[in-house]
Amino acid sequence: MSKRNGLFKFIAGIGIGVGAGMLLAPKKGEELRKDLMDKINELLNKAKEIDVKEVRDTITEKTAEILSEKELEREREVFKLIDYTYFRDNFGLPNLPRMVDEQIKNVREYLSVSSLTVLEEKSLAVSFRSFSDDLSKSNIVNANAMVQIAINRVLKSEAPKFNKKKFEKAVSFALTQTKNHKGFLKEVKDAFFQAGVVLVVLPNLKNSGINGATKKVDGKVMLMVNDRRHYADTFWFTLFHEIGHILNGDLGLSLKDEAEDDADRYAQAALIPQEKYENFISQKRIYDESTIREFAEEIKSICFCFDSF
Repeated sequence: MSKRNGLFKFIAGIGIGVGAGMLLAPKKGEELRKDLMDKINELLNKAKEIDVKEVRDTITEKTAEILSEKELEREREVFKLIDYTYFRDNFGLPNLPRMVDEQIKNVREYLSVSSLTVLEEKSLAVSFRSFSDDLSKSNIVNANAMVQIAINRVLKSEAPKFNKKKFEKAVSFALTQTKNHKGFLKEVKDAFFQAGVVLVVLPNLKNSGINGATKKVDGKVMLMVNDRRHYADTFWFTLFHEIGHILNGDLGLSLKDEAEDDADRYAQAALIPQEKYENFISQKRIYDESTIREFAEEIKSICFCFDSF
């Protein structure tokens, strides 16, 4: 009611100004009074038509449009760091040549984020375990994009809550699959799934700069591996590196620091027994493909180090 009164006072003020102007005009008294009443009635009718809520909603809407455009401008800057063809070729997003705003909209919706600007945040999805000062903005944006894809898959999965004991058994099973060249991935995924760990293998997104990541998501654990080198030995080492982080309770992105060294040692010990490795090195043999394959066969580990999978 007070807002309405305020508007009436505003209108009345205008009316006084109009009236004063008309009084100074060279008109007869009766004609002047008639014109003045007409103007006052017109102003009063205008005041009745004013809807305070409508005015407020209009201002809010226009403000939102201005802010939205500013946010889109920021998104365009972030999007310059992302390769849209990655999403188009790997995840079926439409081909939209030169339609930058539509590309942004599609990537935003695919990642299920309110704005691509959130990808600039180091703490968006997982902790950057290491030399974060050395990470470029491009590294952070693309690493976050990959992790967000993996998180969305975990959220859609029906995996049970994480069970460490079951996971340890699943890890032991995974070690028996290193020579199962064609079927190992499904077998390992299924075993981990039963323990509440969702294994997500993603093609590399340029400039992400990460090998893998782990994160607790809705009681489950996400284990993401970046398949950027396409070599089985690299995959297995990265996988067991991330397993080491999970078992140590150190979740985040795989870069380089003490926690990374611990995970490296875990992966090395799991895949290549230290005693047998030292014995192999002590023989001072020629380390070509055949001798490495022979050693891998001996320890019942990965015997296809030079093959892609």
